[in-house]
Amino acid sequence: DTAQMRDFANHFLASFGLLEEAGRAAPLQRAPNDTVRVTFVMRKNYMAHPRTSRSADRQISNEEEAVSAVASVEGTRVQAVSFEHISTLQEQMAIIAHTDLLIGVHGAGLTFSLFLPPEAAVLELVPPGGAKNVHFNYTTAWAGLYYRTFPIGHASPKHHVDPSRLREVVEQVLQERRRHWGSQVG
Repeated sequence: DTAQMRDFANHFLASFGLLEEAGRAAPLQRAPNDTVRVTFVMRKNYMAHPRTSRSADRQISNEEEAVSAVASVEGTRVQAVSFEHISTLQEQMAIIAHTDLLIGVHGAGLTFSLFLPPEAAVLELVPPGGAKNVHFNYTTAWAGLYYRTFPIGHASPKHHVDPSRLREVVEQVLQERRRHWGSQVG
């Protein structure tokens, strides 16, 4: 239930003193021409479990190109973050509380979607074979957020993102969100 998920997220944010700071104590009003705050989650490849030789390939081979493509979309302010390099959960939550569009490769970093502001969006970059993992489709639905996937290519051990196609998809997502935000104003 979306209301229960919002209550949980707001309770969690309040425990870090972020509810008021993020403007979440009152209903958020978005205008279609507001700058969209985009957080691009950067990942590194890692060993999935010490008892297996299986690794989790989450890194993008052309990270800078992908971030630049998103940053070239008019009306966006983009920050690329590696949550493993941000020392406290409070700092991580502060970033998420001020994010309108969360972009990242399928993985634990997208769990932060539960704490995004109402009306935010998630663009999940899905590696080959990852379409069966619908975790974030469900969590974003529970949180009442907009969700879309973007397939990415594999160039072992890193994934390749088509920057021009990513830019097009981000423009489509923001066009949809701005239409929605415009219908909420007034």
